[in-house]
Amino acid sequence: MPSFSLRNPYTIIVGALVITILGLTAFTQMPTALMTFGLASRSRTWGELGVGAQAALSDDVSLSVRYDTTVGRSDLTSGAWTGQLNIRF
Repeated sequence: MPSFSLRNPYTIIVGALVITILGLTAFTQMPTALMTFGLASRSRTWGELGVGAQAALSDDVSLSVRYDTTVGRSDLTSGAWTGQLNIRF
């Protein structure tokens, strides 16, 4: 079996400190806003519309679908489709 001996343990300690300092520096220098969101604009002439439908395919199975969107905003266009399938056991 090969044996392992550590001749200078200070090298490991210094290496661990350097890695820790670099990690903390990278963490503190990262951007604060990783994601941007469409916030309300100054315009007050916009709204949100949604339409959906639901169908009972059988006594134990139902299906629904929905679409939501924003209207009247020039700075943001948003639309979302959602669907749901319910199965009762």
